[in-house]
Amino acid sequence: MPNAERSISRLVELDSLRGFMALWVYLTHILFLVGFPDHGILGLIANGSMAVSVFMILSGFAIGTTLLNGRSTYGQYFARRFF
Repeated sequence: MPNAERSISRLVELDSLRGFMALWVYLTHILFLVGFPDHGILGLIANGSMAVSVFMILSGFAIGTTLLNGRSTYGQYFARRFF
């Protein structure tokens, strides 16, 4: 598969980063519920706002790329998200 076709069809690395950001947000919630202090390395992990921002940017890029490539319409996209 040529690089140009691969980069347009799907970017696995960005999907992986998006998954990592979702995990980071999950850990942030767990640390908040458990009551860990917010200093040191746990302070960095407990600051989930950075992960949310990166996740939202990557999600917007992924959605835009999918819709611009014409693989689905807005209706099909929202139907998949609903189900």
